[in-house]
Amino acid sequence: MKKSLGFVLLSLCLVLAGVSSAFSTPIASGTVTLDGTESLASTVRVYRNAIPSTWASPKSFPGTINDVTNYFETVSLTPGLLEFVRVTYEWLSGEQANIFLVGYLNSFDINNLSTNYLGDPGSSVLFTFPGPRIFEVFVPNGDSLVLAFDTVVGGLGSVSYSVEGFGAVPEPTTMLLLGSGLLGLWGARKKFKK
Repeated sequence: MKKSLGFVLLSLCLVLAGVSSAFSTPIASGTVTLDGTESLASTVRVYRNAIPSTWASPKSFPGTINDVTNYFETVSLTPGLLEFVRVTYEWLSGEQANIFLVGYLNSFDINNLSTNYLGDPGSSVLFTFPGPRIFEVFVPNGDSLVLAFDTVVGGLGSVSYSVEGFGAVPEPTTMLLLGSGLLGLWGARKKFKK
């Protein structure tokens, strides 16, 4: 009996270890509206290369492109201990909404868009293709994440955004722990049924 109880407790610990690292914690959410009157403006924007940043493969700065006037709005937040950060944003309104979002570490420099670059989703959110855009970045404990939203067209557009943090990345090893623990609990259940 003692051996079986120890097996159940070990299995339960493996399940909890797998589950705890796989869950996210909300950090921030909100709405950003760009209407062409923002104080931050530039004729240069970050190039959309269709590759989203992920924890597994952080991307290097994709470069810039000269364009019509772009208007920028920033939001700053501090994830704290939740260093693995996932950012999601989605079109809400505005027929000319073509809004892009880039993450920066601690500060955003309108005159040098590569400074402190962390990542981006690789494509803008469009009113014609409004699905969510997602990217992942690593923000060291104590540092801030600055989200820089910009619109290529000076028309009115709104997006909702949410930021969630993970204390640890749900890696294959974590999933293996979770699977082992669940398998162990299943085996213990079958044994106790006999």
